[in-house]
Amino acid sequence: MPPQPPGPSDRDDLAGLRARVRRLERDVARVRREKAELARQTAEKLDGMERLLSVSRALSSTIELKPLLRTLLRQVTRTTGADSAGVWLADAAGQLEPFAGYHVPPVALAGLREFRIDPARSPLYADAIARHAVVTAPDAPRDPGLPAGFVAVAPHQGQLFAPIIANERLVGAIIVVWWERELTCGQRELALVDAMAAQAGIALEHARLFEDDRRKLAELSALHELSRVVTGQLDTAQLVEAVHREVARVLDVRNLAIFLYDSDRRELEIVLREWDGARERDLPRRRALGVGLATAVVTRRASLRTADYAAECAREGVVPVPEALALPHWLGVPIIAGEGVLGVLTLADAARPFTEADERLLSNIASLAALALRSARLYEERSATYRELTLAQDRLVRTEKLRALGEMAAGVAHDFNNLLAVIVGRAELLLRRVQAPETTRGLETIHQAALDGAQTVRRIQEFTRTRRTRPFRRVDLLDIVREVVEMTRPRWKDEAQSRGVAYEVEIEGDVVPWVAGRPEELREVFTNLLTNALEAMPAGGRLVFTLQAERGGAVVTARDTGIGMAPETARRVFEPFFTTKGPQGSGLGLAVVWGIVTRHGGTVEVESRPGEGSVFTVRLPESRPVSEPASGSVPARPTRPARVLVVDDEVGVRAVLREVLGSEGYTVIDAPDGPSGLALCETEAIDVVLSDVSMPGMSGWEMAEACHARFPHLPVGLITGWGDRLDAVQLARHGVRFVVAKPFEAAEVLHRVGDALAAGEGS
Repeated sequence: MPPQPPGPSDRDDLAGLRARVRRLERDVARVRREKAELARQTAEKLDGMERLLSVSRALSSTIELKPLLRTLLRQVTRTTGADSAGVWLADAAGQLEPFAGYHVPPVALAGLREFRIDPARSPLYADAIARHAVVTAPDAPRDPGLPAGFVAVAPHQGQLFAPIIANERLVGAIIVVWWERELTCGQRELALVDAMAAQAGIALEHARLFEDDRRKLAELSALHELSRVVTGQLDTAQLVEAVHREVARVLDVRNLAIFLYDSDRRELEIVLREWDGARERDLPRRRALGVGLATAVVTRRASLRTADYAAECAREGVVPVPEALALPHWLGVPIIAGEGVLGVLTLADAARPFTEADERLLSNIASLAALALRSARLYEERSATYRELTLAQDRLVRTEKLRALGEMAAGVAHDFNNLLAVIVGRAELLLRRVQAPETTRGLETIHQAALDGAQTVRRIQEFTRTRRTRPFRRVDLLDIVREVVEMTRPRWKDEAQSRGVAYEVEIEGDVVPWVAGRPEELREVFTNLLTNALEAMPAGGRLVFTLQAERGGAVVTARDTGIGMAPETARRVFEPFFTTKGPQGSGLGLAVVWGIVTRHGGTVEVESRPGEGSVFTVRLPESRPVSEPASGSVPARPTRPARVLVVDDEVGVRAVLREVLGSEGYTVIDAPDGPSGLALCETEAIDVVLSDVSMPGMSGWEMAEACHARFPHLPVGLITGWGDRLDAVQLARHGVRFVVAKPFEAAEVLHRVGDALAAGEGS
């Protein structure tokens, strides 16, 4: 049956069906759109949750601030689509300091690192902090709510500011910027950033607590270690190093200085200084009070902390240290033990202000250092005193030893002088009588040998300080040393060069104070030192005389590059007859140096080590006004026959004097002792008395004093084997007119007696 065309009712049903299909299709499309939107929202929520979870995991996995905040900033920039982000941390005063940045262009990085923010001066930031909410500045260059200068330091188009709050306290802030684009985040992103900031607040608080605990632990560890190190530490230099090391563990020491205070000189001594991370080497240096804030700490006896070094110097009335003006942040604490300031410990920084905690820690370190430093100073003072005592004892022992040797040598010299006086006198008398050439040559040899022996005795007397009657005068040591160098030039230059040896003899230093002394004796001192140095440098070398002024006198050092001496040799080098030169050495050269210097009121010391040369140091006191000796007149010869009384316990000496004086026409009467001589003065007409000093029974002093009392106009002279040890004041007090030293030559005796007679006739 063929199909029938649809009727009206069928057409209506078909249209309705199509309408229902279209509605179903629209419902399906709407459902699909809703499902897609739901899926999108779900994906966004999942993404946001993943980001929050990522931040949460990062924040909970570490309490190290830098990695923690960098993870946070990475998620913030991904969430907001921003160009860069940074975290500013709040200090104790609520100021925001830059801590970490992410994708910050180099052109802006330097400026942002130094940019501090005061939220109270930024309306936008202050509002965000008050509401604990994220705020944005889509048009940053024209937004008056942003901190002044922020856009100038880091030019950008849009900005997001999220405060980080913990326990209702601002601990930091997240700042997100779009450099050249408009702000691209919506409410969802703002909510995510807000949630991230909340998580960061908890993490930062935990990190802060951890950092506080770690810092306190480090401080306690440093204090414990310092207390352990300094306990029993008695070396100041090691103590200073320990303080520096432990301060560096807990504080920035790129600009640190340690001063020790000298209360006697009122100066600070810089014993350690680290400047811009580099250790200074040309220390110690001294700084007078009134220069730098460290001196203000000494005056105040209290810590000083400032963020404006120059202004604080002005307030304290001290002169600023020029290089420190570039470091406005400064902290100084005194090192105090008991009532005294021992030193100052200082820190400086260009950007970071020092906190109360820094001051407290540094003060604790200074307190520990003070106890150890006081112990070290006491130990050093006691050690110095002990060393001085030991040196004084050694010097005393050596002096007493040398004095004993000197007294023994003086006695030997006296006896030798008596013997040599007979030999010299007899040789001279025989030379006048003998005509045979061979006999004359023999007598001349005997005479010269006796004179050479007398010279050796005189050198012994120099050591024993028996030649003290010659007056001192003002002497220029620089002239003396120059004369010695020039006089000895033929030996150390010409003669040495002929042997293929080269010496350098130099003089350093300048004019030193005048000293009182005898120029010829001081020349002998430095000639002996120069000769000794040359002998210590057989292959050549260098000798330097250095002159320096010293409080109350002058110092001359003779430093050579010779073979040096062993300690035992150096200790005995001034002993008479001690020599390391074998038969050719007399052992008297340096002994004479010691005797002359000691007689001049000075000291001579030696420092030497084998292979390192020797240093002889001569110290002489500054000259006081001294009388210049009057120029001597030509000795008078006898103008008339006279009677001379010779008093001496040595028969040979009396016989020689009797013949010497008798050969010139004098009538000589002799006596073996003082009482006999005085008896002769009572009974005989005596014109001159010539008496020995050292005699049994009555000494020459007593003889002279008795003659002066009984016969005031009778000239009395002393003749002695002790040399010219006799003091001028003592001679005058006993009425002694002249002195003849044994061994004597005939001419000297005749001239002295003739002078005495001429003076008596003139009066």
